[in-house]
Amino acid sequence: MPEKVRVLYMEDNEGTARLLEKRLSRAGYEIETAPDGEVGLEQCAARAYDALIVDYDLPGMNGIQIIQRLTERDTTPPTIMLTGAGNEQIAVEALKLGAFDYVIKDIDGIYFELLPTVIEQALKNQQLLEDKRRTEEALLESEERFRLLFEEAPDPYFVADLAGNLIDCNRAAEPLVGLDINELIGKNYAEMQLFVPDQLERVANVLTDMSEGVFTRPVEITINRPDGGVVIVEVRTIPVQIKGQTQILGIGHDITWRKQAEAQMKAYIEQLETLHRIDDVLTRELDTQYVQSMALENMMRLSGANAGSLAVILGGEVLNIHSVGYPEELNQYYSLAGRSIVARVAREHKAEWVQDVAGDPDYFSVLADTCSQITLPLLSQERLVGLVSLETNQPECFNAEMFEFLKLIAARIAIAIDNAQLYDSSQKQLVQLRELYDQISELEQLKTDMIRLAAHDLRNPLSAILMKTALLRKTLEEQLSQKQQDYINSIDGTVERMNTMISGFLSLERIEVTTQGELEVQEVNLRDLVQDVFANYRAQAEEKAHVYRFSSPETPLLVRGNEAEIQQVIANLIGNAIKYTPEGGTIEAVLQRQDMAAQFEVIDTGCGIPIEQQEKIFQPFFRVQLDETKSIEGTGLGLYLVKKIIERNGGQIAFHSEYGKGSTFGFTLPLVLDELQGASL
Repeated sequence: MPEKVRVLYMEDNEGTARLLEKRLSRAGYEIETAPDGEVGLEQCAARAYDALIVDYDLPGMNGIQIIQRLTERDTTPPTIMLTGAGNEQIAVEALKLGAFDYVIKDIDGIYFELLPTVIEQALKNQQLLEDKRRTEEALLESEERFRLLFEEAPDPYFVADLAGNLIDCNRAAEPLVGLDINELIGKNYAEMQLFVPDQLERVANVLTDMSEGVFTRPVEITINRPDGGVVIVEVRTIPVQIKGQTQILGIGHDITWRKQAEAQMKAYIEQLETLHRIDDVLTRELDTQYVQSMALENMMRLSGANAGSLAVILGGEVLNIHSVGYPEELNQYYSLAGRSIVARVAREHKAEWVQDVAGDPDYFSVLADTCSQITLPLLSQERLVGLVSLETNQPECFNAEMFEFLKLIAARIAIAIDNAQLYDSSQKQLVQLRELYDQISELEQLKTDMIRLAAHDLRNPLSAILMKTALLRKTLEEQLSQKQQDYINSIDGTVERMNTMISGFLSLERIEVTTQGELEVQEVNLRDLVQDVFANYRAQAEEKAHVYRFSSPETPLLVRGNEAEIQQVIANLIGNAIKYTPEGGTIEAVLQRQDMAAQFEVIDTGCGIPIEQQEKIFQPFFRVQLDETKSIEGTGLGLYLVKKIIERNGGQIAFHSEYGKGSTFGFTLPLVLDELQGASL
């Protein structure tokens, strides 16, 4: 029993009402009382009750009248009528009006014990009625849904007997088969004139399987509509029992679009496979003639053409023509300056499919029975590299889909021909480059020999000149005038400059030669090397009254490289700083450790370099053009050699300059592994 079932008891006798209230409360009911029918009806309107007990003999309105009033409502809880003995006729009338039951009030009060059982039965009966109502509503709703499903479904539903007679179908069948529903129901599938013979056999097989109780897989059936259209339908069927007879319930689904898509996809995949095969061959072959023959063969096979040709064009001129199916040469056919479909396509760079060549005034006839022609330009980077012409004597041979596919193939062929031409051109250029390389190698060897010869031949007379001037100075020192001494000093200075130039040329030649071979390296103590070079230039710095400083770590800095070359770099940087710094300036050489490298810098307060000339300072033979440096001699090879040497030894050059304030030149070289490990320990 539900928790706290609410019961309203209409009774004018207070004593009887209290007794019944106590009895029903002990049974677990929640009891409310009303002294007459009017109050009871008001309470029913204000609050929901699970059951009503109505005494027949009430003031103002008797029990029958109360039940009549209750029946006017939409819903009424189960009602039990209480009557005195001998009022069975009244009780029967109450039952007719809708009361669930009646209980006779006996003198002994036995009805008090009977009422809980009657109330419980009334509630159960009410629940059964409610369940029945809900079931009926659900059944009606289900039937309505099924009706809507059957009638309004987008796919055609049908019911047929085992003989193939259509019993019923929904409206979705009409647009599918192109017939009115009234033209279908009652007809046999064989007389509908919708199926060709092989489709009739397929339908018959389905009916046979259904008659044997075999569940068949979905079958595809082609329907020929009266309007000439063709529809492919996927039909699913199951046997069902209706009124003791086996019938067929089926649903059809239009899959025409899917089958068309599958056919298109299949054709597309075949085209892709064809393109892949063509691409595979064309990318592996760089022979122009092979590309021509292979490309034309594939295009004729795919199109079904009975004649075709492919011409290779370079610079607007036809180089060669490959043809199949023509009885004569096609040179005149491919006259690009003449009047023909081929010449028109060549001019406009646009593929053409002339379906009826008889109607084209530009058609150039080679074959008498040609009816249709496809002409394709072979374009690579908008440049015409060839032309393809395909002819057929069958009116239905070419179609729009094939024409579009041939254009795709033509694009690949154009690239292949262009690649083959580039390959031919590159092979010719390679031969020319080899010849040019041999000539340059000979000239390079000649240059090297001349530099060595010139250096050897020049140094001998220069040494003789220096010896003669030294002898003149020694033997005639007291007899020479100041002007004559200046002449001799000028000769010595000129000879020294020539020696410097020769040394630079030889260093340049040595660097260029050794870049082609293996560099001889060893561990170099950079700190000791810089100290030695710095000390060698101290006298020159003091002559110009320079502030001359050097700072370095107390521990050695070991790098790996060619010691002689690194020494030459250090000497060049320090010597340049002294040369280009005016008297009284400052020159500071700094050697320090920078992460995993040794860093060396020479900082001067010289004239500096204008920013517009800085990008050229490491170019060979370049010298800064300044009024302040006009009197300073040099070859322009020093910094070029410095950069080359440092990079050859695995380092990097560093440079910073500001015109009028000075310059900083230096380099970094990686420390050797032992040095790094020692530092980490």
